[in-house]
Amino acid sequence: MPATMDRWRGLTRRISRRTLLARGAGLAAGITFGGVLSGAQARPNPARVFNHVNVIAMDRPGVLWDQAVLVADGLVRAVAPAMARIPEGIVSIPADGRFLMPGLADMHLHLASPADLLVLLANGVTTVRDMSGTRDKLAWERAVAAGSMPGPTIHVASPIVDGVPPVFDDLLTASTPATGRSLVDRFAADGYEFVKVYSELRYAVLVAMVERARLHGLRVVGHCSEKIGLVRALLAGQVGLEHLYGYAPLLVDQPAPWSGWDYAFGGVPIREERMPGLVATTLAAGAWNCPTLVALDRWVPQPQGAALMQRGVMRYVAPANRRWWDPATNFLVPAMAGQTDAALAQGRQVRRFVAGALHDGGAPLLLGTDAGSPYVEPGFSVHTELANLVEAGLHPYEALRTATVAAASFLGAAPPFGRIAPGQRADLVLLDANPLDDVANARPPLGVMVRGQWLDRGLLDGMLLAVERAYA
Repeated sequence: MPATMDRWRGLTRRISRRTLLARGAGLAAGITFGGVLSGAQARPNPARVFNHVNVIAMDRPGVLWDQAVLVADGLVRAVAPAMARIPEGIVSIPADGRFLMPGLADMHLHLASPADLLVLLANGVTTVRDMSGTRDKLAWERAVAAGSMPGPTIHVASPIVDGVPPVFDDLLTASTPATGRSLVDRFAADGYEFVKVYSELRYAVLVAMVERARLHGLRVVGHCSEKIGLVRALLAGQVGLEHLYGYAPLLVDQPAPWSGWDYAFGGVPIREERMPGLVATTLAAGAWNCPTLVALDRWVPQPQGAALMQRGVMRYVAPANRRWWDPATNFLVPAMAGQTDAALAQGRQVRRFVAGALHDGGAPLLLGTDAGSPYVEPGFSVHTELANLVEAGLHPYEALRTATVAAASFLGAAPPFGRIAPGQRADLVLLDANPLDDVANARPPLGVMVRGQWLDRGLLDGMLLAVERAYA
């Protein structure tokens, strides 16, 4: 018999901060990243042009053929028909017949070290949202913005706040509204952009935290608490929903068949006819979903976990994470014990149904991977998630929007990003083939421009090699 929920929580509470998702720079202790970063420091950055390039502007479906895209001072300055002659003083990036699209955003990950930033860049990821903030990560955010550290633009959510008792024993907790308000005040003072809540929070505490967050101009995002449920979480004002949590219990008539079921929801028939009402409720609340299908797909029993650990991309995963992901001991062991292949396959299908229904009903989606959770590597998993969203029924253009236009809309960053148009941040990815035909064409990039800085494939490969050597 699978573990009971009490046993599940008891086991997860034994996990220390040192092993929980490797969420902090301290978990990379003993690895020096100066050598990893040195090859990617800022270079002279003249005005540049991509000429005779095919532009996927992401402001509408389709391709602008044979264009010139001019970049200067970190911004796109012009998009126009290709130039017959490049003006003096402008550096041309070889792009004839290639495809140029906006950089991608991973809107749910957990950075383990600055080296993750290089792996992300090498995969065309130019914006990230870290969902378990620390002061170290705030420092990385500032360093990247100042140009002293290479990496995607970083947005950092607060440290995770759970109820009492927490799912993991090292999470911050708020058992009263007063405690919740105090934590929000602290997060605002520290400079976090979002308040991250978790699975055991109580309703009164969530309401208090949302109200206080609004006073600070912050939004509350995170897990739909099991103690609250989807509808009440939305009524309380939570605007970001991670992993599709909260939908599954409202789509079934029987109790959850195994502990942690809402985290992967498989093995139980669902009532699909209920989904339009849930979509309408989500839309009315103005909430966004970040499905992280790739992470939920990797909630697997020990044998499948062992196979995932043998993939070549594991050499780009922080050693602390690889140790924590050990299939024999990680927190998935009690949750997934005894799960059948049929239940896992049904869970995969149901998650795609929920994500597709939300999209079809107009409820906005964000691409996120939960990189840092078991078996989910940074960077490469973004491309897996794009394919997952296509499996859920999104057209390649729509899937790409979740990692470009939608991410920019949700973040409201300045300067804006996510499109190729004058005034947009020059976060660009150069590709050999058209990703609107197949999202698999979004990798590997021929080069990546981040905030106007051009990184060719040779430099990107050098970054990956340096990370591999540092992590060996």
